[in-house]
Amino acid sequence: MFLSTLIDLLMSHDHFMYVQSHLLFLKLKATHWRDVEQSDLGISRTNPL
Repeated sequence: MFLSTLIDLLMSHDHFMYVQSHLLFLKLKATHWRDVEQSDLGISRTNPL
């Protein structure tokens, strides 16, 4: 079931746009987590437990 949906996506005209938006989402998520890590480091540096 899932595989046929995946094949439909691959064959579809919108596949490229789908991949582009998915990559953009991953990039944004990675940037977000890097910011979170940096802020966590800042907190632990100024207020060590």
